[in-house]
Amino acid sequence: MPRPKIAARLAESYPGLGFLAVLLLTDDLRLAGWTGAMLALALMLWLGWRGRRPDTIALGLNLFTLLCAPLVETLHLLGHGAQGRLLLDHLRPALLVTVALTGAALTLLTPSGFVGRAGAGSRRGSLALLLLALVAALLLARPPVAELPLNAAAALLGLFLARRWIARRAVGAPA
Repeated sequence: MPRPKIAARLAESYPGLGFLAVLLLTDDLRLAGWTGAMLALALMLWLGWRGRRPDTIALGLNLFTLLCAPLVETLHLLGHGAQGRLLLDHLRPALLVTVALTGAALTLLTPSGFVGRAGAGSRRGSLALLLLALVAALLLARPPVAELPLNAAAALLGLFLARRWIARRAVGAPA
């Protein structure tokens, strides 16, 4: 795989990495959220400028990153801080639901669907990925989340691996 392709794929993780870095360095969730949102906006503008299609799962992650901080901030400013707190308390399942909703939109509106590759099995594979994302979100939404060995990162890794496997089976070519 050529180096620019790897660099471009890694660039799609910068909003999440920026969020985590700021959160770990400052312990300020608000600053981390806005940092991630601005990086996601910059990334989406860059991808559009370059005419590149985003990775389907990373698109869901970056949409969540882009929308979460402004949504929580707006709810707080409008006097609905409890709803903003509810979202913050359920970030992991909300993240996976956003990925699933993005996948649903891609499955319904594009020929390549959530798998990201057009082909005979792409639609069925996309639906399988949506189901996996929603099941993971439901598992993470259960009350004893801290006791579950599964977390959002493991669920997302599973989605990336499943999508790669489904894409290879759908078109018979490397993903």
